[in-house]
Amino acid sequence: MPGERDYAYLAGLFDGEGTVEARYNTNRKHRAPDWTARIMIYNTDGDLMSWLQETFGGTVVTSAKTVRPLARRDLYTWRLSAKKGQEILIEMLPHLRVKFDQVEMLLQLVNLMGKPGCQRVPEDVMEQRLLLVDSIREAKWKEKSYATR
Repeated sequence: MPGERDYAYLAGLFDGEGTVEARYNTNRKHRAPDWTARIMIYNTDGDLMSWLQETFGGTVVTSAKTVRPLARRDLYTWRLSAKKGQEILIEMLPHLRVKFDQVEMLLQLVNLMGKPGCQRVPEDVMEQRLLLVDSIREAKWKEKSYATR
């Protein structure tokens, strides 16, 4: 079970090496549109990525040097679904400095997503979801001061 120190370390890693991915996937051949809401951390330390997976769940994928021929080391990506990792995101949130707003919006999006599957989504909920996706994208590029957090 992760402790406070683990969540603080996760937040530091995420602030420096992570990203929020939130999007509405409509370009899917023969399949219904769906939503992607997750966080990812990139790093070249395989042991660190294994620790993330063991401690917080999620998956780790590798981009081998053969795929990235100029790279000196393999690149690992730890991925955590925002829906499955909602409690982890909530515990990490107070420790974030750089990506606090993005994770806060991602949690709002998760709360609007409901259960998986093909369900009719009310128009106002769909608009709220799309607005949050756009807001997360904008927050990634916005400059701000982090000294107040």
